[in-house]
Amino acid sequence: MLHVEMLLGGLHESIRANRCREAVLSNIRGVLYFDPGFCSSLSKEYLYVCAAGDMEMIREIYADDVFIFCSAENGGRDLDETAFPWCPKLVVLDLPAFRIINTLTMKLNEYREWLAELRSTEDIQKVTEIAVAKFRFPAAVLNSFFFPNAISYDVSPQSEVFRVLAENERIPSSQAAPILSVERDNLREPSISFFDGGVRITDYPIRYNNRVIARIFVEDHANDSPTAKYYLEDYIDTIRPFLEARDSLKKSSMNAISTLIADVINRVLTNAEQIEEYRMIIPDLVQGKYYSPVVITFTHPGREIPYNYISGQLEMIFPHCSVATYNSGLIVIVPKETLTEKIRFDDKYLTELLTSFDAYAGIGNSTQYLTALRPLYIEAAATTRLGRVFCADKNERIFRYEDYCMYFMVDLCIEAAVRQHMIANISYLCDPGLIKIIRYDRQKETCLYETLKTYIECGNNVSLCAQKMFSHRNTVNYRIKLIEEILGTPLRDASLIQKLSFSIMVVEYETEYLKCDPLDASGKLSIDVDWDSYTSLSEKPYY
Repeated sequence: MLHVEMLLGGLHESIRANRCREAVLSNIRGVLYFDPGFCSSLSKEYLYVCAAGDMEMIREIYADDVFIFCSAENGGRDLDETAFPWCPKLVVLDLPAFRIINTLTMKLNEYREWLAELRSTEDIQKVTEIAVAKFRFPAAVLNSFFFPNAISYDVSPQSEVFRVLAENERIPSSQAAPILSVERDNLREPSISFFDGGVRITDYPIRYNNRVIARIFVEDHANDSPTAKYYLEDYIDTIRPFLEARDSLKKSSMNAISTLIADVINRVLTNAEQIEEYRMIIPDLVQGKYYSPVVITFTHPGREIPYNYISGQLEMIFPHCSVATYNSGLIVIVPKETLTEKIRFDDKYLTELLTSFDAYAGIGNSTQYLTALRPLYIEAAATTRLGRVFCADKNERIFRYEDYCMYFMVDLCIEAAVRQHMIANISYLCDPGLIKIIRYDRQKETCLYETLKTYIECGNNVSLCAQKMFSHRNTVNYRIKLIEEILGTPLRDASLIQKLSFSIMVVEYETEYLKCDPLDASGKLSIDVDWDSYTSLSEKPYY
């Protein structure tokens, strides 16, 4: 923004009096010499230069928003600006009028050319270089995880932050962490200041959806140049909307998180200290003490999916979350304050969103450490796959790992049995007594298996089991005695109940998920699956 001090460069030694030191000039078209015979009024679109003898005449037509430069030449050396209290915008110079006009015009044109070049340049580095050449403060444009997109300085940096940027091309987590803390405490401020080794640095955060997507750092040497701050304001006003509209910067934070998550899940990044360092550098990844991953999978990932739109909706559903793309799906990192806290969200809104794009959500366990992301992601991804099969309500689209964790354990057992031990019939993982009960049901057309399953689910409570099965209590008692005869042992041993409970889940997995008969001797080989490359933890949706 043009300021009168920017036009007075080179004239300060000749200034006799400067009444208005905080004058900001806008929409100035040029500089005019005051001609008493021509000027019947003064326009705010021009700057006027006059001789001392013309001041009284100017008084008759003066406007408050007009700036007057007065030449004190030709006998006006004793001119005192206090003699003109009616003119608050007056600079008295001990120079000929034509020299004042030439200097002001030259400075005005120089500023216009600089501003036009600044606004017409689309390269961030070039814009920064053009600006720094004027205000001469070290300046840098950093992305959301403190890597510079542009850096320029005409003078050697005095702060440690800029010295590190110049040498390493990034700010390490030890320096980034306190800066992030200041930014988060000043979410609505257009600029934030902090000191680094006694040097004042101004941080101009560039936000999108309340998230910092970039930041401009400037070493503040305002005392060294009275006009530098005005050029700096023009630079910030020019580059801020340019950065806000830059899609690559909007995506950079999300891409940074996506890259980090992919590297952790794919075990590209395995060093625990390095993982936690990146976690600190990437802002807003986790705003709570703990987090839970929510995995969004799409039934038809090959179709065109508006990931940016869905990510924006997810950020509204899960406040303060981070959303990342991974393996044709989305991962939502949801913050929590306590380990046992249930994550809160609008269940209806999320269901509507998932339904619109034929997607499913799996909510995983919680952790305090990013190093645990791989197993938590695998669990959450498996939850969406298993939930679609074993959930009683087939319209349900949101599944929690805690409800399907035992099926996941069966998943792991079956994978080990088939791939590592070459067991073709996974019914061998079951307690033999359960298989006998299933075979008895087939032969006698009874419902002992269903009774045993319900009995165990009811905590060995006969009355509750009878109620759930719509049967008489005596009928259930009879069936339980028959089951105990087939098993050859009473249903009192806790370890037996555990084995039977797990075996029931294996049978359910066989019948519901693998669509095979637990009594078929050929077992899983009877279904169309390439067991040599079988991977039960695949993220491929279940159809």
